Parts: sequence; structure tokens; C-alpha cells
Amino acid sequence: MDIIVPRFKRPKGKRWSPTIGRYDVLDPDGSVAEAGEWVPNLLLDEGEADVLNVWLLQTADLSKYLALAKATPGETDTMAWLNPNEVFAPPLNGYARIQIASGDWGAPGLDTGDMKSTAAQKTFGPASGSNWASLTTVSLVTAATGQIAGSGKHLLNVPLSGTTTVNVGQSFLYTLSAKVQ
Repeated sequence: MDIIVPRFKRPKGKRWSPTIGRYDVLDPDGSVAEAGEWVPNLLLDEGEADVLNVWLLQTADLSKYLALAKATPGETDTMAWLNPNEVFAPPLNGYARIQIASGDWGAPGLDTGDMKSTAAQKTFGPASGSNWASLTTVSLVTAATGQIAGSGKHLLNVPLSGTTTVNVGQSFLYTLSAKVQ
């Protein structure tokens, strides 16, 4: 007797987006100058490999850093993509990549029937010397500095809900959340 296993079929044009992110731009007095909406990520090939390596092969979990960029990468892009697209090469104009450590994540809990965890909000800045203009995405990478292939892995990218500028004196706050469905 043959066993027929139905094949999972993802809706056309839909990709697995395990993380979502949102941002706020804060004025120096702490008031919110701009608030973004929750937006799903684009998991890049290096991120897909990292998920499988850690989950199935139990390889070491890599350090992870948030990076701000002015464009959206393609699925096959690597760290080299950041070279012309990161807001500034860190550390310039008050900008530096921000680490998200395993201890920054909350314990998974049920959220409308699926497990979800949210990381502690991270703060970039304040911007100094020059505005951080035309920000469109936040990337999750495995290196605190470096923008060439081989200097780390480019795991995923989360578009902002709109193009934004962080003016001198302002800070950029970012929160990542992961949900497995």
C-alpha cells in the first residue's frame, strides 16, 4: 500500500518570514518624532542556512547585530551588499551596529495559537555630525563591523514601514520579534 503525503504548497509569492520589526525615531527630549509599523522580514540565503545549521546540526549560534541600510537586498545578497548600502561604515556620525544577544530575547509564549518571542528594544545613536538619511531597512548580520563578503553573514533584512531620516540629535529605536507558525 502506498502512503501519499500531501505536499505543502506555499501561496505564490509568499516566503517564510520568521521575524518582524518596528522602529521609532526619538527626539532629544525623548518624544516620538516618528513611529513605524510592524513589518515582516526577508530571510536571506545565509540566514536560511544559519537557521538549519543551528536547529538541525546544533552548530554554534552566531553573534548577531542590527545594521541600518538605505536599500533592500535580494535573497542571495551577502555582507558585500552592505558596502554601498549601510547608512555609514561604523563607527561614523554616532552610528554603530547594535548587538542582539540570546539573553535579549524573551521566553517564547503563545500568540494567537503560535509561539512568539520578542527581543529587547535596541537604540541606535543619537545621530551626530550628519543626518542618517534615506533609511529603508534594518539588517541582521553576524559582525559588529565590516562590509565585505567573508566579514560575517547577512542573515535577514526587515524593511521599514517607510523611508525615514534620523536627524542629528535624534535616536533610532528598533524591536525585533520572531513568531513560528
